[in-house]
Amino acid sequence: AANFYRYTVHGTIRKTDDRRIKHLVSLPGAKDRLKLFEADLLKAKSFQAAMEGTSCVFHTASPFFFKGGSEDNLVKPAVQGTENVLETITKISSIKCVVLTASTASVYAHYDEKMDPKKVWTEKDWSDEKRMRKKKAW
Repeated sequence: AANFYRYTVHGTIRKTDDRRIKHLVSLPGAKDRLKLFEADLLKAKSFQAAMEGTSCVFHTASPFFFKGGSEDNLVKPAVQGTENVLETITKISSIKCVVLTASTASVYAHYDEKMDPKKVWTEKDWSDEKRMRKKKAW
């Protein structure tokens, strides 16, 4: 656990004056080791300041909707945002590690198939894109 505290975390949020970040900035050590930057997934280079001087990037952000998701407001911004983040990474020589996460829907949306509850999901289990499009399962 002691090694964990040697890291400084650069995080991105839509608005740094957002009241929803109060719990983050009040964490022990946050004053010294947490730096928050405003960024917009859809704006090229908006992640540059947050990434400067870092060694690893964890890209976990993506639009999400419980209802009303469409290819235009969910898929396209997710792709464009990831492209913007990856493009910025190529310009910063200090970055040695990139972690990109995805929605669990990208592997387990297998409609009408009986699933084994003990199944271990792997990279071989991508959801069927044609089926996802047919069902408009964005």
